[in-house]
Order: sequence, then structure tokens, then C-alpha cells
Amino acid sequence: MDSYLGEFCWRFNRRHMQPQLFDLALHNLTERKPLTFKKLTQEIF
Repeated sequence: MDSYLGEFCWRFNRRHMQPQLFDLALHNLTERKPLTFKKLTQEIF
């Protein structure tokens, strides 16, 4: 339930930012280094 509410709040708070979020995502996909599998699967505690 906590994850669902967190996702819902994130989407609600950014509902007017749809065009900017898409542009930001495209920029990050083209300009940043890819995330390695090792870093993606790293556990953080």
C-alpha cells in the first residue's frame, strides 16, 4: 500500500509537467552513461 500511495502522489504532483518530463527523459537517455547491471542490481542497506 505504501508503494502504491507513493507512486500515486508522485504522479499527482507532476500531472502538469508531462511535456517537460518527456523532454527530460529524452535528454537523459541521449546524454548520460548507461546504468550497468552491477549497479542496477546492487543492494543498498
